[in-house]
Amino acid sequence: MDDLMPALARQWRQTERRAGAFADAWSTCVPAHIASNCRVEHMRGGVARVKAGSAATAFQLDRLLRSGLLATLRSACEVTLTKVEVRTGKIESRYGD
Repeated sequence: MDDLMPALARQWRQTERRAGAFADAWSTCVPAHIASNCRVEHMRGGVARVKAGSAATAFQLDRLLRSGLLATLRSACEVTLTKVEVRTGKIESRYGD
């Protein structure tokens, strides 16, 4: 049991590092008009999940990913990125309002 807490803490730090590395690459590579209507939800096992605020934004993002954005993100990201899943839903404000 004593070994469980350090292991969980280490796993949490690794997860945070992966998500942070992807978020950094995302903010650098994705056009502002798309990024402003999307939120990075999480990154696990090389798969990043992004929520788009509308179907139109999700469609535009899908087109960008298929036309080279995925490769650009892979080269800019410090961690392994195999896929970006795009979902549509309500985008919560970054400031909680």
